[in-house]
Amino acid sequence: MDKNYWDLTDRPHTERKLKILKEYLYPWAEIIFNQWREHGWKNFKTAYYIDCFAGRGRYHKNSILNSIDGSPLIALNCAKFFQKKFKDKVGLKCIFVDARESYITELQKFCQPYKRVVGFSIRHADINEEINSILKEIGSNAALFFVDPWGLKEISQETMTAIIQKKGPVDLILNYICGTKRVLGKIAGMAQAGKIDDQFIKLTDSVGFFHGDLVFNCFDKKDREILKAWEQEMFKDTRLEFKSVYKMLHSSRSEAVYYLFFASRKPVAKKIIDYILKKEDSETFSGQLSLIPRDNFDI
Repeated sequence: MDKNYWDLTDRPHTERKLKILKEYLYPWAEIIFNQWREHGWKNFKTAYYIDCFAGRGRYHKNSILNSIDGSPLIALNCAKFFQKKFKDKVGLKCIFVDARESYITELQKFCQPYKRVVGFSIRHADINEEINSILKEIGSNAALFFVDPWGLKEISQETMTAIIQKKGPVDLILNYICGTKRVLGKIAGMAQAGKIDDQFIKLTDSVGFFHGDLVFNCFDKKDREILKAWEQEMFKDTRLEFKSVYKMLHSSRSEAVYYLFFASRKPVAKKIIDYILKKEDSETFSGQLSLIPRDNFDI
């Protein structure tokens, strides 16, 4: 991992991503807990936030260390807010997963003040190995999965399928990192040159890990088209019908760093996220280029 990854000074797109997460998480939790209050549905009394690549918990900015909350602390503050609002009758339980021991050590330190305030667990694990245990624990309770990998080779097609097909209410925010088209270009060039070596196998395994075999029908497609093909395959037999895609541009070039992909079973959830994303289009961070509208996908 780049040593500057946790410095947001020149990475406005990450700060924007965290802002979008925060602005969606609060109304999502409000709706979930109001459903419990109005209808008494047990699987809405306790909701879950699952951070599949939680990281260390805080970012630096402008030479001020640990000054920006990462996704885990955003979630913990949200859980604290709603437990106070509903007088501890509801709970947002947070599950933080990361495979990097150094990040887990720092995350434990940053989460310590919340230890006797809200329910959370920190797991030093690979999400691909931990997902079945998590799904068994949360059962049919409402859940929001935040999937923000270091690269698409970090999370498997099988893990994404398990999340998408979870029993009960589920929302998904996925950071779909661009670069698959570039890797496919390398694979095609190596195949044409007859260079079928260990590097070739490594590259094919890396793009297939997340996308599955469908990616090898996408050599002539752009990243956004590959994402659309993945979405059409993965969601065709699920109840997550309402989706939005947000193109996050590089801070200094007019190209996408990643696509923020959102999916839910409920139309009201799409309305909320679309409102948030539309508002983001009207705001700019220092060095952030204007954003392309989210109608890239007819979904």
